[in-house]
Amino acid sequence: DNLSLRPLDQEDIRTRSTRRTVGTGVILQPGWRTEIELGRYEDRLRYEDTDQRSVSARLDRDESRTDFQLSYRMRGRTKALLNVENSRIEFAQPFDTGSGLVDRNVTGWQSLAGFSLGAGAPLVGKFLLGWSTIDAQDASLKDLSEMIGQVDATWVSGGRTRIRFQAERVPGFAVSDGNAYYLHTHGEFRAIRFFSRFLGGELAYGRGRLDFPENASGTTRRDDTQLVELGVRLRTFSADDGRRIEYSLKLRRYRRDSNQDGFDQERNTFGFGAVLGF
Repeated sequence: DNLSLRPLDQEDIRTRSTRRTVGTGVILQPGWRTEIELGRYEDRLRYEDTDQRSVSARLDRDESRTDFQLSYRMRGRTKALLNVENSRIEFAQPFDTGSGLVDRNVTGWQSLAGFSLGAGAPLVGKFLLGWSTIDAQDASLKDLSEMIGQVDATWVSGGRTRIRFQAERVPGFAVSDGNAYYLHTHGEFRAIRFFSRFLGGELAYGRGRLDFPENASGTTRRDDTQLVELGVRLRTFSADDGRRIEYSLKLRRYRRDSNQDGFDQERNTFGFGAVLGF
């Protein structure tokens, strides 16, 4: 049940997606504390679903991105971060607003600032906050300008307990009829506790929301999501520096409630996975 293969606003559709990226960049170190990375990338994104051809029509696109990343070592393993991205997105097909076809091509800016905590401390991860804009070339499409952020933090206690919190607020492009953009806000808490050297348990809980500011029907759509996951872990290898090999069995319950008909969903899944921490 790989959700990454499904459009977020229509998760009952399984698609084949391909992404080809060509890029070049340079890394500069003006001082031992400072690192600058400049990059230029060309992305080609294509989607295919024989049962829902609208997925390809609405999401196929080419993206040109210019990235600027700055990191500055403040103290110990703590770094200050700044990420700025400019993109131009050209869609393969125009957007159907219900009253006619319009050019969907857009330009976007995204900037994030924050800090990261390096390995070796009980708390590691990164914390970023910023702003994102999507400017549509056609005046009939609503622009998007919203605060965004990313958090990925892990707390390790005594080698047997790991608590991880992940959260993000990011924009994306919708496949559902009448929506051009969406804003995805999601947070997930995951705790792993090993009761012995080899056997452990896992608990995860997540909440999320999809907001659609652009809607041809005139009714603003909002989806609320909830995730609960239980699992067991088997550790076959571990080292003092954090390297590990673990296998897991999981039971997941996912639910989505929408204020519009036809988008509610409940799903129970069972799966297994592996962690190769090298």
